[in-house]
Amino acid sequence: MSKNDFSTAIYGLGWQERTLSNVSNVLHVLAHDIELTETPNDSDRGHWMDVAYWLADYTRKMQANARADINAANNGGVYPK
Repeated sequence: MSKNDFSTAIYGLGWQERTLSNVSNVLHVLAHDIELTETPNDSDRGHWMDVAYWLADYTRKMQANARADINAANNGGVYPK
């Protein structure tokens, strides 16, 4: 991999990490808003809160993976043990 390709890959991973962070934050706000919204059916509200929180947690895990890839790339492709 050339130095330019390497820089492009790290930039892409950084963009992925930032995007996932933003998505996760929006999902947490959405879940909080759903929690505060009165609906005729509380089971529907609870279901969508669960979905939003699950998606937020999932994107945090993806963000952590992107961060690990960035760190490994910066360390010459070596992942910490």
